[in-house]
Amino acid sequence: MKRHLPPLNAVKAFDAAARHLSFTKAAAELHVTQGAVSKQIKLLEEYLGKELFIRTHQALLLTNIGAHYQKEVADSLSHLETATHQMTEKHPLSHMLTMNILPSFATYWLIPRISQFKADHPEITISMITGDDMSPDLQALQANIVIRVNDKPFDGYTNVLFMQETMLLVCHPDLLQNSTDIGELATHTLLEHTGRPHVWDTLCKTWQIDKTDMDILRFEHFFMMLEAAKEGLGLALLPDYIVKDDLQKGNLIHPHTITHQSGMSYYLLYEQNREQHPPVQAFKKWLCHMNDLKRKSHV
Repeated sequence: MKRHLPPLNAVKAFDAAARHLSFTKAAAELHVTQGAVSKQIKLLEEYLGKELFIRTHQALLLTNIGAHYQKEVADSLSHLETATHQMTEKHPLSHMLTMNILPSFATYWLIPRISQFKADHPEITISMITGDDMSPDLQALQANIVIRVNDKPFDGYTNVLFMQETMLLVCHPDLLQNSTDIGELATHTLLEHTGRPHVWDTLCKTWQIDKTDMDILRFEHFFMMLEAAKEGLGLALLPDYIVKDDLQKGNLIHPHTITHQSGMSYYLLYEQNREQHPPVQAFKKWLCHMNDLKRKSHV
């Protein structure tokens, strides 16, 4: 039976314009002129007999029909892309797995372990990029998977919760080496993550310490807090996977063995149409297995 397909160049132009909501950005992605994109969109609309975009002076918007069609088109192009990779690479599973990952998680957890994944899956080529935006757009990031941390699942994606965040109180050995009094904590500077102010709030209330009277240094990333703690700048609450090596080496201590569950969870995110994508599923399985080993090691 003869296939009745729309003009494929027009479909590609529509997919790019729908993702960017901009003919200009679509043109840059496709390396054509804005006029060429506009012409292809008009051709597709005439073929379908439907308007796909609402064009205004301020913005380019998808119609309801356009939004529905865009989802179907994106799914179809993703399947076509996957099938093409599988046919053109040396091995069926041998294609790129692009990850967009939290910087500190990548540095202190994933990179020390990724050789194990590579040994198990030498056919998969990995591209690792860091990012920490809380509303990740996998298509815009051009990533197969994203790892983020949040207090709830992310909308619009398949969420795989693989690790709860356990924070340890740490500091330089000279700061609290012989301390036996929790109240002494109030005399020191607190090193605070800008995305986790609630963890110190909770602990200070528990200890009946007035946080508002304390000196606070704030940091955007955990790796910055780690270095500040090692320099003796104050007390830090850091995820256990980040401080493990420095505790073993004696660069940091864990006074009063204070541990706190931050209420945050680490999620592996991917689009639903990647559910059967072999590299994504291989990484998902490995990541969950590694976390099972981590939990067992703490028993």
